[in-house]
Amino acid sequence: MVASAAALAVLVALVAVDLVTRCAAAVLFLAVVAVRLAEVRVAAADFLTTLVVVSASRWIEETRASRTASASWRPVVSVALAERSVWWPPGGRS
Repeated sequence: MVASAAALAVLVALVAVDLVTRCAAAVLFLAVVAVRLAEVRVAAADFLTTLVVVSASRWIEETRASRTASASWRPVVSVALAERSVWWPPGGRS
């Protein structure tokens, strides 16, 4: 009877160790899954942020370029118009 009780205790201990080992493996697996999902979320957020920043910077650059171009043309046009009003070709009006 003592032998069967000892055998039963060993069997219970083996089952308990197996159960703890499986639970630890499941916890580690879930931790890895959580970390991988976090990596995917970070990558997706980075992609979206980059997309928004690139789109906004293109729009900002186009706006700056058009403002700069129109601002740089103003003096040229005003000088050209001023020269036309002052300068008369030879043999033209007196």
